[in-house]
Amino acid sequence: LLLEHGRRDEATAVLRQAVEIAPSNTALVTLARLALDRDDLPSAAEYLRQAERITPDDPYVGYNLAVLADKRGDRAGAIRRLEQVLVRNPEFRLARDGLAQIR
Repeated sequence: LLLEHGRRDEATAVLRQAVEIAPSNTALVTLARLALDRDDLPSAAEYLRQAERITPDDPYVGYNLAVLADKRGDRAGAIRRLEQVLVRNPEFRLARDGLAQIR
C-alpha cells in the first residue's frame, strides 16, 4: 500500500523490519527492486543473495539478478541468468521479454 502511494522510503523501512523479524522471499525481492530503482546495486545484490538462499529456483529472483547484472554492465551475465530462468520456467514472460531486449 505504501508503494502504491509513492511512499518508497517508508515502504523500504517497513520491509527491512519485516526481513529482520522473518526473512521472506517477497520482502527481499521487493527491497531489491527498490534498491535497483535507486541504483543502489550493492544493497540490491545483498537482498537478492538472501532471497536466492531462501528460494534458489524462484524466477523473480533470477530475473532480478539478471537486471542487476545488466545494470553492472555484465551483459553476458544477464543473458546467462535469463536463460537459466527460462530453462526452469519457459513461460516466464519477464525473462523472455528481458532476453529479447538484451539481445
